[in-house]
Amino acid sequence: MSVNTNTGILQTLDYKYHIRGGLKGINLDANNNLTNSLFSYKLDYEEDGTYYDGNIRNQYWKSNIDGIQRAYQYSYDGASRITVATYGSTKAGENYALNNVTYDANGNITNLSRNGWKANNTFGLIDNLNYTYNTNSNKILKVDDVSGEESSFKDVSGNDYTYWQDGSLKSDNNKGITLIEYNYLKLPKRIQFANGNWINYEYNASGTKLKKTLSTGKYTDYEEDDIYENGILYQTTHDEGRIVNGEYEYSITDHLGNLRVAFKDSLGVAKITQANAYGVFGEDLPTLKYVNSLKSNRFTFQEQELQGDFGLGWYQFKWRMEDPILGRFISVDPMAEKYSHWTPYAFSGNRVIDARELEGLEPYIVTGRSFIPNKTVANPLAPVSNTKSFKGDDRQSYQSNATSFRTEQKVRVDFDNKKVTTLNNVAAGSAGLNSQGKIVETSQASKAGPNPTYDKTSLEKSNSTTINMQVDASNKLVSGAPAINYDVNITITPQSDGSVDYKISGYTDGFPAYEFFITNEANGQSTLIYGSNPNQTGNSPNSLFPPMDKKVDNSGNTNDKKKTHNKNN
Repeated sequence: MSVNTNTGILQTLDYKYHIRGGLKGINLDANNNLTNSLFSYKLDYEEDGTYYDGNIRNQYWKSNIDGIQRAYQYSYDGASRITVATYGSTKAGENYALNNVTYDANGNITNLSRNGWKANNTFGLIDNLNYTYNTNSNKILKVDDVSGEESSFKDVSGNDYTYWQDGSLKSDNNKGITLIEYNYLKLPKRIQFANGNWINYEYNASGTKLKKTLSTGKYTDYEEDDIYENGILYQTTHDEGRIVNGEYEYSITDHLGNLRVAFKDSLGVAKITQANAYGVFGEDLPTLKYVNSLKSNRFTFQEQELQGDFGLGWYQFKWRMEDPILGRFISVDPMAEKYSHWTPYAFSGNRVIDARELEGLEPYIVTGRSFIPNKTVANPLAPVSNTKSFKGDDRQSYQSNATSFRTEQKVRVDFDNKKVTTLNNVAAGSAGLNSQGKIVETSQASKAGPNPTYDKTSLEKSNSTTINMQVDASNKLVSGAPAINYDVNITITPQSDGSVDYKISGYTDGFPAYEFFITNEANGQSTLIYGSNPNQTGNSPNSLFPPMDKKVDNSGNTNDKKKTHNKNN
C-alpha cells in the first residue's frame, strides 16, 4: 500500500501476514526485522514455542521520531486472559510493564500492578490495584491502590462505586463523579462532578453522538465526518485519516486499529504529526506520546474517542465507556445474555491483545475465500522439478471459521457507525512436496488482492451497502503460474428481525473452490451465500487461465434458505 500525493509516493506501507491470516508486521525487512521507516511494527505468535492458540506472544515497534525499538512480551492464563506484559526498550530505565493480573471465576479482574512514568519524572510502580466486589456481584465496591503513587489511578479512602439497578455506574469517588445519568439507550447523558463541573452528551435516536457540552461553556458538535468545536471546524475524517486546517493527515494503525503514527505531506516528505503507544487496556504511555499539531487526534485506541475532560480518562465506544486504568467497562454489555460465560463488564471479552472490542451490538462480517479441496494438487512442472505437487487445504466442506485456505478476505460492516473495515486480505503461502510427500520448498503469505471497497453513499444514506471483493493471487513457487481470481459484489441489507437480505454477483475462476459467508457478530451465526467446488463442477486447474469462467448470481435472506437461489453457470 502506498500514500500518493501530487508530488508522488509519500509513504509506502508493506504488510506481512501469518499463514493463518493474522498481521505479522508493517514495514519489515526481508528477514522480518524492524526498519528505520516512518513506523515499523512486528508481531510474533508461536515462534518461541510458548503459545499455539493464536495468542500474540511479542509486539515490537519503532518510529523514526527517536529510532528506539520497544517491545511487549505477553503471558496468558489457560483462558487466554492477559496476566503479564513484560516491557522492553533500548532506552535505559524505560518501563511500562503490566504484572500480576488475576481474575475471579467470572473473569473480573481482582489484582494488577503497572509500571510507568511517576509524578517525580522517573519510571517505577504507578499502580498496585486490589479490586473488591459487592457480594455475589460483578459490580466493583472499591479499588485500593497500595502503590502510593497518584500519576495514574487516584485512590480515595472508603468505598468508591455505586450503581443503578441496571448495572450502570452511578458514581465514582476516585474520579470525583457524584452522578452519571443515562438516556433510554443506556448511554451517559450527564456526568456530574463534586467540584461543580459537568459533561452533557446528546445523541440521535439510534445512539449516534451529536453533541458534547462542558460546564465551562465549550461544546463539540459531531456531524457525520465533521467535528466542530465551539462552531469552528476541528477536523474531517476520511478513509485513511483526517483533514485538519485544510491539510490531509494519514494514519498508520496496528492490528487493533489503534492509531500509532499520523503523518502529512510537507513539501513532498512525510512528516509525523502524532504518535501514540498504548498499554494492554488502552492506557496512554505518556512519554511515548508525540503531538506536532495544534489539533490532536483524540480517536486513538481502537479508533474510539478519548474523553479527557476534567480528568475523566475514559474511551467512548458506541454503547459504553471503557476505563483503561481499571481495564473494564463502566456499564453492562447490551448483549450480556448472549455472553453469560464472562462478566458483563469485561473489556474485549478479556482477550485484549489480539481481539478488538465488539461492543455488544455488533456489525456483520463478510468473508470470501478460495481453497483447494484436495490434499494435494499436481505441479504442472513436475517432470523438470523436484516439487511434484503442492499442499492443498484438504477439506471438501464449506467452513465459516476455516483456517486452511488459499486466499481470505474479511470485511466488517458496522451499520450503527456507518463504517466498513477490512479485517483480512491475505493469500496463504504455498508448500511444495517431493515424490515422498515431504515439503521441499515454501513461499511466504502475501496480499490476496486490492483491499475490498464499499458503496459509502448507500451506507451513509440507507441501511445497505455493496462490498466489492477482488482476488489476484498466484502460486509464488511456479514462475508464470496463472492466478486465482474472483471479482464479486456483495450487497447486504439488515432487517428488523436481525436477518440480512443479500445479493452476490460477479465471476470466479472454475478452480479452486470458493466460499462466501455473512456472519452476525451478535450471535456468531454464519450463512453460506455462495459456494463452488471443482470436485463437484468438474473444473480442473486449467480453469485458472483467463478469463474467469464461473458466473456468480445468488440472492436470499440469512434466515430463510428456501429463499436462496443459486445460479452457477
